[in-house]
Amino acid sequence: MIARPALALFLVAGLAHAQTTFSVMVNGISAPVQVDRYTPAGTGPFPIVALGHGFSNSKDNVRGLAQALQADGVVVVAPQFPGGSGDHARNALVLLAAVDATVTAGLGDAQRLAFGGHSAGALAAFLAAAQRPLTRAVVLLDPVDANGLGAAQVANVMAPTLFEFAPPQACNTQNNTVPWFTAKQGLKGRFNVPMANHCDPQEPSNSLCTLGCSFATWNMARSAVYKRYARAFFGQFLLGNGSCVESMAVTDAASGTINQVTMSLGGCGADGGMGGGAAGGGAAGGGSAAGGSAAGGSAAGGAAAGGAAAGGAAAGGAAAGGAAAGGSAGGGTASAGGTASAGGTASAGGTATGTCGPLTCNGCCNGLVCVQATDQTCGMNGGACAICSSVQMCEAGRCTSTPQPGCGCNSTSELGALALIMLLGLTLRRR
Repeated sequence: MIARPALALFLVAGLAHAQTTFSVMVNGISAPVQVDRYTPAGTGPFPIVALGHGFSNSKDNVRGLAQALQADGVVVVAPQFPGGSGDHARNALVLLAAVDATVTAGLGDAQRLAFGGHSAGALAAFLAAAQRPLTRAVVLLDPVDANGLGAAQVANVMAPTLFEFAPPQACNTQNNTVPWFTAKQGLKGRFNVPMANHCDPQEPSNSLCTLGCSFATWNMARSAVYKRYARAFFGQFLLGNGSCVESMAVTDAASGTINQVTMSLGGCGADGGMGGGAAGGGAAGGGSAAGGSAAGGSAAGGAAAGGAAAGGAAAGGAAAGGAAAGGSAGGGTASAGGTASAGGTASAGGTATGTCGPLTCNGCCNGLVCVQATDQTCGMNGGACAICSSVQMCEAGRCTSTPQPGCGCNSTSELGALALIMLLGLTLRRR
């Protein structure tokens, strides 16, 4: 008789920390859209994060990140985009409908809202954020633009935004959302995960992505990097829980866990959260100690990683740890992170023609900071860089005019990948 009430209490407690599925109706979609909702323990309303999955993939592919955010006290909504997710503007409406339904249910707080997504789902998240001025944070996992839809909305996304890239390759051959980062105003950050592929930001991934993206291999360790930064970014800007993405980036860039780093997030306070004081974003976290001579100058970004330009002004000095993110404004000077005159060397960066940094260099630099040049920067994880012409593509670290079957260019590549998978399926059936 005692066990039953205890069991009932356990079940009720379990329901308070659960994954459920509900449906929403969206204009222009005849059938209800299914949405997974991850609700944390406790009593709402909770902060909300809406996550979008990639082209022709599944809401299940964002489950790892959703569960991590759920554990942090966030209610997460992850819809299944209808029709393969090719209608990106409509997908943004689906994300907004899932958010609104969660607010109406008393589980979500419309004043504490954030968006995230992978690939085409990142485009949908960006478009959704453009329609909600109260958005507090946006995380984009190897995002892909389509027909300039995202580029047209850059001015309307004012929330702090984190761009988490993989090296250019199949399914995102040109990293065509780098111009979003360049043009975006306000707080922003970007980095690249070495050796990663387009499917690594997923958790779990699936064969539709790995086969379609030139037989990529999903890697748990690389996937964990994407999740860790997404979780920290939402923690910093949505939850205010003391996370400091800039400090993480300094450490991980020095160890080689990430590269092509630019962080302009306002620095961190003494407690590790936002602020820009001496301990987190001034001298210790973004000036001379962590973004200047110690981590962005001679020690981690000097001779070892590409000279003063690759680890100094661009990664730890003026751009990310100096004037912009906590240097002269918050506790240091631009000169503490190195100078802008050195553009790297051929061995560390290839053909840099100016400052080695994503906003100024016309060549490409492959150190702590990488450059997205003209049409396309082609190079993988410390290898030589080349600038591909507009009629070439980057395949396996080299420029080529004859890409492998199933590989395409940015937004169209996923369609090509899907066609390849369908062709493989027909071939197997005939056997």
